[in-house]
Amino acid sequence: MSTTHVLPELRPIMAALDSAHRTMRQATDGLRPDGYYYRPTPESNSIAWLIWHLSRWKDLYSALLTGERHAWAVDGWAGRFDLPTEAEGYGDTPATVAAFRPEPSLLWGYADAAHAATVRRFRSLTAASLAHDYETPYGTVAGADLPEHMLMDFAPHVGQIAYIRGMLTGRGWTD
Repeated sequence: MSTTHVLPELRPIMAALDSAHRTMRQATDGLRPDGYYYRPTPESNSIAWLIWHLSRWKDLYSALLTGERHAWAVDGWAGRFDLPTEAEGYGDTPATVAAFRPEPSLLWGYADAAHAATVRRFRSLTAASLAHDYETPYGTVAGADLPEHMLMDFAPHVGQIAYIRGMLTGRGWTD
């Protein structure tokens, strides 16, 4: 992804988000469907849930910055997943995570759509977009801080995806 049409202060964040998306793809390349749903413990998240949750946050926060509705709602993804429009994974119970078992093609359809929407939205942001405060489901956040919030959620969760994949297949999936 080219970051040439992105505000300079957002370029490292966009590059990191793009890298995280590629890493999620790489970590699931060749993974059998049951591997998407594996949970190391009953309290753990699955790869499928992590990919969905990260995609929802990207979609939600980037849409907030541009004043758009998220692709999850506008493009009918919520209905395809049979989940509420407001679902985004924060506070989900272990039982909810265990029950989350979308087909990998559906999961990646949304993950790719949310990533493409985020890239498009970041390219449209202006300094004025980042100067506002935004109401999130978790309180008021400065616009300039929203991209960092996205990135800070990605860092540990992409690591979890890679770790679970390593548990399932051993070393070598990154070769």
